[in-house]
Amino acid sequence: MAGEQNLENTKAAYAAFSRGDAAAAMRDLDDDIEWISPGNSAVSGVYHGKQEVGQLWARLAEKGFTIETQHWFSDDERVVVLTQVTIAGET
Repeated sequence: MAGEQNLENTKAAYAAFSRGDAAAAMRDLDDDIEWISPGNSAVSGVYHGKQEVGQLWARLAEKGFTIETQHWFSDDERVVVLTQVTIAGET
């Protein structure tokens, strides 16, 4: 059941962020969140805690990005979301 609730909270957070409501998007995130952005780009890396994740989101917002969720996975401890991110028109 916790995995299902984690998944629903994460989907709600992505929807809030898409609406530009960062406060609602952050509300249910765990204080110890670990956000991983793979690859070799200016935003690649591992971000720990709400403050670092919020700073990442601010950087992305400055760049004019869009995010398309593709796959969702969850268990009782974590949620993994595979996405396609476009920044300044580039995937």
